[in-house]
Amino acid sequence: MRSQLDEAKAWHSGKNFGPDMPVNLHPAIRTHDETGRKALYVNDPFTKEIDGMDEAAGRNIILRAVLHGTRPEFTCQHSWEVGDLVIWDNRSVMHSPIRDYSERRVMYRSVVAGGVPA
Repeated sequence: MRSQLDEAKAWHSGKNFGPDMPVNLHPAIRTHDETGRKALYVNDPFTKEIDGMDEAAGRNIILRAVLHGTRPEFTCQHSWEVGDLVIWDNRSVMHSPIRDYSERRVMYRSVVAGGVPA
């Protein structure tokens, strides 16, 4: 799977947040601009397809990569309490929320501008 994704580019869509959100082409595996470490840069439902690959085959690879990246040994789960503040680095973390609650939650999101994934 890594050899299929190592030089691949993938189409990412923010349309889940609204019709005016952009569609961007990014590497499927990106290099962290400070540490130089590589990390998967695909997720479901935002990564739509692998550029230049058959749609079904590309979706299969994306879903396999997400399943691999969300294995328990690669994850950190936070048990939320009132007043918590959690910060993560999107350059090396696959954010995958678990909807294991029924109460209403309010989240404030702040994004720091950064470089283009490479």
